[in-house]
Amino acid sequence: MLEFVTEGLVLDKESRKESDIVVTIYTKKLGLIFGNAASARKIASKLGPHLEPLNLVRLRLVKKKRFQIADALAIGRIERSSETLGMVRFIKEFFATEHAETSIWNLIIESVAGNRDVLRPRVVLNVLGFNPDHALCSICNTTWPEYFTTHGHYFCESCKTQNGVHGFCLRVA
Repeated sequence: MLEFVTEGLVLDKESRKESDIVVTIYTKKLGLIFGNAASARKIASKLGPHLEPLNLVRLRLVKKKRFQIADALAIGRIERSSETLGMVRFIKEFFATEHAETSIWNLIIESVAGNRDVLRPRVVLNVLGFNPDHALCSICNTTWPEYFTTHGHYFCESCKTQNGVHGFCLRVA
């Protein structure tokens, strides 16, 4: 059994069983993880209110086969916007589990501090090495493609529509 204490951004939560939730969290030390919070949906739960999406939390995690959230305390919050929700979905679908990216964590901290521009798609993709300024459409090779997929390809609007691109597409234009 391993125990970790770290900070994380709550990305999503899903109900499980009668009163449990599974929380998707991007953490400073572990990267993307899925943690079980037992009894978090009960009215008297001390964990539930802290594990809301877009909350920055200080966590104590225990890992046997899976991560179990032992403690959580909300220490900040990211402002909700359509761009922020798009980036949250992108992180959930594009990032590998249990692989921390310090540069992404620093952007999250800046966003919590009030700098809304840092979690924009162009900034995040640039930090990850997918600079949209030098990208070409994967099909027609036009410059300035408008969409980035979770498969790591750029597409312009017409190619995305004509070719029925599947999966999540992040709008970067």
